[in-house]
Amino acid sequence: MQTFHQRHRGSGWRLLWLAALGGLFLLVWTGLTAPTQAVAGTNATPPSQAASQPALLPDWVEQAAIGTPYTPTAFLNLPAAQQANLLQAVHPEIPVSNVSQTASVGKMAPVTETGTVPAQMTLTSQALQPAAAVADGPAALSYLDVQTPSRSDSNGNYTVGAPFSTTGNSTTTMTNAVNIGNWSQTAVNALQPSNFTVSVPQGFNAADITVSLSSARPRTLSLTYSYRTRSLLTPEGSKITLTTRGANGDQQALQIVFNIWQPSINRTNGVIRLGNGLNMLYMFNKWYSGYTVDHTQISNIDMKSIDIPNVNLEDTTTSPVTRIVGLGSDTGYTPTASDFEGINGFPWHSSSLMIGTYDAKTIKIGGIFQAGANDGTYLPNYQFDELRHLNMYPDDTNSNILHLTYDGYITDTAILKQLNINTTLIPQIVIHVSNTLQPNPTSDQMQMTEDVTNATPGWNPQGASGLYFVRTFDTAFGQTKYQQTLTGNRQDNAPVRYLPLGNDGRLKGLNEGLFIASAINQPNSNTPNPITAMISYNFNNVNGPDGWLGANMMAWGEAAATSSNDGPNSLGTSVSVNADGSTTPVMSYSRVFGNPNLGPSVGQAGQALPGGTIAYQGNGLLQKLDTGIGMKWSADYIKAQGGFAPGHTVRMVYNGAINNAYPPMIRLSTHMLTVKQDQAPIQISGAVTDMNSKAVNVYYTVDQAVNTTNPASLPTTNLLARAAYPDGATIPHDNYLNFASTLSADQASQLRRITQDGKQHTITVYAIDVPDYTQATALASNVETIKVNTPVKAVLHFVDRNGAALRPTVTKTGLPGDAYNFADFATSTADVTTTPATSLTGAHAPVTLTSGGLTYRLGQDSLPTNAQGTLPTDYDSVDIYFKYATTYLQLTVKNLDFGTWPLPGSSAVSYPTTEPQNQNTFLITDNRINNDPLTLSASLSAFSNGTSTLPYANLTFTQGSAFSIVMAGSGTAMGDPTTIAANLQHSASSTTIPVVFDSIRLGIPGTGAGITSGEYSATVTYSLSDGL
Repeated sequence: MQTFHQRHRGSGWRLLWLAALGGLFLLVWTGLTAPTQAVAGTNATPPSQAASQPALLPDWVEQAAIGTPYTPTAFLNLPAAQQANLLQAVHPEIPVSNVSQTASVGKMAPVTETGTVPAQMTLTSQALQPAAAVADGPAALSYLDVQTPSRSDSNGNYTVGAPFSTTGNSTTTMTNAVNIGNWSQTAVNALQPSNFTVSVPQGFNAADITVSLSSARPRTLSLTYSYRTRSLLTPEGSKITLTTRGANGDQQALQIVFNIWQPSINRTNGVIRLGNGLNMLYMFNKWYSGYTVDHTQISNIDMKSIDIPNVNLEDTTTSPVTRIVGLGSDTGYTPTASDFEGINGFPWHSSSLMIGTYDAKTIKIGGIFQAGANDGTYLPNYQFDELRHLNMYPDDTNSNILHLTYDGYITDTAILKQLNINTTLIPQIVIHVSNTLQPNPTSDQMQMTEDVTNATPGWNPQGASGLYFVRTFDTAFGQTKYQQTLTGNRQDNAPVRYLPLGNDGRLKGLNEGLFIASAINQPNSNTPNPITAMISYNFNNVNGPDGWLGANMMAWGEAAATSSNDGPNSLGTSVSVNADGSTTPVMSYSRVFGNPNLGPSVGQAGQALPGGTIAYQGNGLLQKLDTGIGMKWSADYIKAQGGFAPGHTVRMVYNGAINNAYPPMIRLSTHMLTVKQDQAPIQISGAVTDMNSKAVNVYYTVDQAVNTTNPASLPTTNLLARAAYPDGATIPHDNYLNFASTLSADQASQLRRITQDGKQHTITVYAIDVPDYTQATALASNVETIKVNTPVKAVLHFVDRNGAALRPTVTKTGLPGDAYNFADFATSTADVTTTPATSLTGAHAPVTLTSGGLTYRLGQDSLPTNAQGTLPTDYDSVDIYFKYATTYLQLTVKNLDFGTWPLPGSSAVSYPTTEPQNQNTFLITDNRINNDPLTLSASLSAFSNGTSTLPYANLTFTQGSAFSIVMAGSGTAMGDPTTIAANLQHSASSTTIPVVFDSIRLGIPGTGAGITSGEYSATVTYSLSDGL
């Protein structure tokens, strides 16, 4: 029973503290020109400032000035240390040694150009005077980055050009038109080719270049040049500079730089020998048989497909040679070096590098793509609008190392806005890409290493923007014989499966990636048996993607079939669609990858599933859907790499491989085992699979690590199981063969002998396949381990209803599979908090606990489900939470005030409370575990004014027709407790019980003798009882 004394409750005050800023700093720049953001890249951005410079400066100087506040001339006149610092910060691709090897511009003697001068223009080897010297201000700047045509006109010449802008800008460099500065259209229309001065890079002949102006309005400025000039062009570009002050020489100077570039495509492939006449070929885009350098102009559709790493399986045992392709749209046939398109001229469904941002504006697809929990909304990812400065070539020292460099642009304002980029500040995105395909360190996989550098001044996509990179691959199997069309079954819906768990590296203990597998028949081979092929995507690299998944593939840019009014998705921004089951039948890659609030942002990464487990295949009506693989390098990954500020580089890696002979894959039913000296049978169970071999042997070692990269060196003494597929089983095998092996008497005896020391031990399990005609040597599986006699902990937690700890945890230990019972209330009175740490039975959690001055009681009718059971056999601890509830009752009452009255006479009188709506309502807060009925009682002391008392005073508590009279005590004694309310219980949704009296009155019997005037007071003591 708990007693509550009447008390006065005052209102509480809460003081709110406001945190003030620690300082306000105003940074003011005066009289200085701040340098622009540092930018790395090759000709990715126009010069930020362009005064005139000598025409024959070294190319590296002109390139170095890009992205700095200096002209090439001013750059070369800087102190050598400052030049070196700028190169390292802005252009790390330019050797710093150039600084010490190049004389300052003041010591350079101009070289005189030779050749015939066309009549319509004036040639000079000197540039225009510095723009600052022009009376009406600096020059209006244009930087036009253009690809040279690959086909000449009838005279054997090539032409590039750009229109004049309708309005000029004297402070910003224009990149898509000729900047007319403050010129009027009349001044533009008066221009003649002879009004231009032309400067060319060293090695070029100015006489080889002709300036022309269109007569049509608006006018176009064009440069025409011969094959000789075109042959000097590089992927980075060569800068032809035009300057003019107008027909009369009195206009603001215009400085127009044409950076003319041509692609350089040396389209080769790398080779990894697989044995048995099979080769893995890897390349960018499709296989190509030629090895000559090609400078053909690359179309936009070809550009978007060029940066797609690809692998083919080549079977040289057939005649003609058979090629097995692994990506949709790959025909295995490429007619020209510049052909990067897919089947029948359509773009590849696989994507090149794509970007997305977490705060991009969402896109919604209807119809089939709007089902279940998926409302059809996803975040878009985008490929580059355009690639410039393309350069593909094999490494000088190793032809198996393939390089591809380019500058990727997104200039489409609609796309930039979709990515939530301020196009006023950032009119275009430029990213320099350097991609390399090469053998991995063990020369059994292709490794893609892609370095991307932010070459966009002022764009630092961090924080809310959450920039991330995405790649998608449209997986498929197809057989070709160097023909233009695919033959045989392309198996475009081959299931995507998980690779085995990693034994080391970043993904140790987790699935390393994904693979697809298929069987390709060989009608022209000497054997009727098919080749089994497995293409894997391995992400176990420190720079590997942190998000990936297998999914249904819908190509980027592919219109989504829909029957709703939302219309098809024809924006060219969809990455792919992932059908992941009945609840959300269709979900885009970008929906999964793009927003943590819309699904697991890492897709299927971070799993620890048995190798070969299906990651994706169509279900029901979606059974035949195209399959694909997506990868994401998240914003978190980019931030961990140091962010993506201008000039910063982020590296991305994945490995691709083809296997025609597959290692087996093994999985165990448990990873913990208890071995006792009196134990009879010792059993180890699991499953093993091998896609091409008919038979597999499973072995184990005890306390001995193994290296499965050399199967011939593996111990084979302890055979655990033999597994074999039945004759006629379809290859590739896609099912596991189960085994439940009991150790032999000798094996069990050896294991007991090893474990009798009471220490922990490790069993290592692995499988070795039996080679058949598709493989020359045996292959070993992944490694699985079993911890033997490893102590397992049962951690007991004692918490309140909110999960807060009431006392320290108690840990009990035993062996895997040992029985425990920490809720033995039936046969034991022992407390688990006082029994030994190795005691697993014969005790129970304490019934009550005291914490913070409060008493808590265990709810025995709601004990944790795992309070009794066996210690786990596949992990090393189990947490058991006993929840307690406070057992206190809280009663809130008010002071009773009966007002001011005349002295009573001889008749009995009673007085009501002055504020019955307030004073007559009590509140009980019940935090007990049970909800047993409560009884409220009251006792009353004598009323006294210090000198006299009110004889026989009493309080009457009335509820409806029921009332209770509480008599006052005499002297200092309290009166007898009297029940004033009973059967009090709270509702299921609340812990409070309001107790409302219709009236509370002070009664005095009919004898006023001896009562004097004054202020009388008494004490009421209330008691709550739950009968316990």
